[in-house]
Amino acid sequence: MKGMGKLAGLLLCLPALAGCAGRSPLHGQWVVDLQATVEQARRDGITAQAVPQIRAVYAGGRMEITGKALLMRVDGMPEAVTRNYRVLGEQGGCYRMAINGAPGTHAYCLRGTRLLVHDPATPLTVVFRRAS
Repeated sequence: MKGMGKLAGLLLCLPALAGCAGRSPLHGQWVVDLQATVEQARRDGITAQAVPQIRAVYAGGRMEITGKALLMRVDGMPEAVTRNYRVLGEQGGCYRMAINGAPGTHAYCLRGTRLLVHDPATPLTVVFRRAS
């Protein structure tokens, strides 16, 4: 009978574990919010001279986050870029991530309906919103 108690306890824990392994709030389709990205860049001290380049690079930017990979597309580029990633930790809606082919630890932070992405190789934080 002692074994049955342990089994029952394990069975009660299984639904909780399944819930933990569910879909991440990061998963899904995202689009660059260009105006919010420019505003964030200004707050971060990026010069006005850099704004046209930010607009040119990120206009029409899209990203899909799955359980294993980031799929990034930019208007004018013929092919999407796919990178596998690994979540290193999460605190307060910010996910520290290691991305294959990219140096350093990236921060993907959920702030309300937005996703702020900070690449340590650049001072720019790109702001995304959910795709419609």
